[in-house]
Amino acid sequence: GTRGGRADVDRRRLADDAFVDPDEVQAEGGFDRARPLSDRRLVDLLRELLAEDGSIWVSIDTTERHEAEERSQLMVEAAPYAMLMADTEGRIVMTNRQVETVFGYPKAELLGKSLDLLIPERLRGQHADHVRKFAADSSVRQMGSGREVAGRRADGTEFPAEVGLSPVVSGAVTYVLASILDISP
Repeated sequence: GTRGGRADVDRRRLADDAFVDPDEVQAEGGFDRARPLSDRRLVDLLRELLAEDGSIWVSIDTTERHEAEERSQLMVEAAPYAMLMADTEGRIVMTNRQVETVFGYPKAELLGKSLDLLIPERLRGQHADHVRKFAADSSVRQMGSGREVAGRRADGTEFPAEVGLSPVVSGAVTYVLASILDISP
């Protein structure tokens, strides 16, 4: 269809490093059977998109991506234990409600802050080294095998913890997803 004299492009996609003809996709029954566009047909399609001011209008439907992100956030929120995500510098980029319950900090107070806020002062130096090592060789694992693992609440009290770590890669960026369980007797 057209919109203001410009063709919608939501039916075109990049396949095998070439644009395919949307009319051929429909006629052939799918992207896998459509032939790549000729240079001439691509130029014709781009002319249909070109506005009078020289700009090109492109529409990209990101509904599926947003729905997947929402499902992921709902899963994290529904977890029965505290979960947070940090970047490789140790800055908190995401938390769930259980983090608020376990540590006593509101989410807004944690986002962008250092993980050190949640670690007893006596363990912070060691933790910075462990974060660097995990960033260099990240894999799913329990944190602190054979070592003391503890958390620090907003009120300064400490609690023994079990922490599972998982790398999460998003594009070129790697994050660490931590699942934290208060194992106080």
